[in-house]
Amino acid sequence: MSLPTPCRSHIPRPSRVVAEALVQRHGPGRILARAATLGLSPQLTQAMVAACCATAVDRSGTPKRRALTAT
Repeated sequence: MSLPTPCRSHIPRPSRVVAEALVQRHGPGRILARAATLGLSPQLTQAMVAACCATAVDRSGTPKRRALTAT
């Protein structure tokens, strides 16, 4: 029986960091701090912040509100 291969690192994958940021509704500052703590590159960090911000403001998946009209 062979030994299990050790994990390359304990740093979470960037997709995991993005998913956690979206679920927990982290702001850009918190995402930047987490990326810096993990040692992620500035380019990857910028892409992660942009993706999270774009998702946060995207209203295409939410139902449109109907305007109230006075009768």
